[in-house]
Amino acid sequence: AGTYKELIMTKPVKTFLSKVVRSIAVLFITLFLSPHASAKILEIEHWVTHNGLNVYYVYASELPIVDIKLAFNAGSAQDGQAHGLALLTNSLINEGTTKHTPDQLAESLENTGAQFGTDTDRDMAVISLRSMSNRALLQSALDTFTEMLSQAN
Repeated sequence: AGTYKELIMTKPVKTFLSKVVRSIAVLFITLFLSPHASAKILEIEHWVTHNGLNVYYVYASELPIVDIKLAFNAGSAQDGQAHGLALLTNSLINEGTTKHTPDQLAESLENTGAQFGTDTDRDMAVISLRSMSNRALLQSALDTFTEMLSQAN
């Protein structure tokens, strides 16, 4: 019998570890030392609307997509004794409006290629929209999104 180190460091383990170390070294050289490596730093614009809403804006011309995320101080920490209220409320936001059924809302978003989403965690509730930046598609998606938020049934 050998020592613990001798038992662990068998030839296959040594070979594997040397490959891992070489891979990490190649990755490091590629990412950090290559003359072609460049990190794009995103410029984040920030402003506050007249009614106190914080807006953060990042322009990225590489993708013809608009992402909108609305974050509310309405996470589960705000539920009090009504456990699950934030999650329930956020999950019902796309369940119809005073004008349209849930299926009609889904079809309207689908016709523009837009995606709607909700998320609830401890600190916040998030409602999101992802749309193509084409003016007509975006406007249609925004109209549906606005209706869902302002006229929930």
